[in-house]
Amino acid sequence: MKLVAKLLLAIAAAVVATNVAVAETSYLLFDDDDELHGCINCNSFNSQSICNEFGRFGSEFSSASIWNDFGTVGSEYSAASPWNDFGKGLKVVDGAGRYYGRLTMNIGVSDRIDAFDPWFKAYKALKKPELVRKLICDGT
Repeated sequence: MKLVAKLLLAIAAAVVATNVAVAETSYLLFDDDDELHGCINCNSFNSQSICNEFGRFGSEFSSASIWNDFGTVGSEYSAASPWNDFGKGLKVVDGAGRYYGRLTMNIGVSDRIDAFDPWFKAYKALKKPELVRKLICDGT
């Protein structure tokens, strides 16, 4: 099963990498079932981008988006959500399949990526993922 998951991860990373002309290295979000939840650093016109408000991973209405506060990875009550103080969050993997750690507010997760702390501070202040998306993606 792990081999299948790794192959699917590699295929998804390759598909995303071929669609990204601007970002040299794509940083992708995956849940523990290795389901893709978007690209962190892809431009907002990329269909895989978490900043594409009309795309699957950038829309506040998509169940696969971290910006949907009712979705499985956007709700502060879901263990897979980066906004859950007690959850594991999402894995951050580059286009080549290298693992970097987890996007999570939970400071108890040993492989948590501290570089995302500004996102979490914004979330705690605003309490709305869609407002955090605007702040992060639009700079407003």
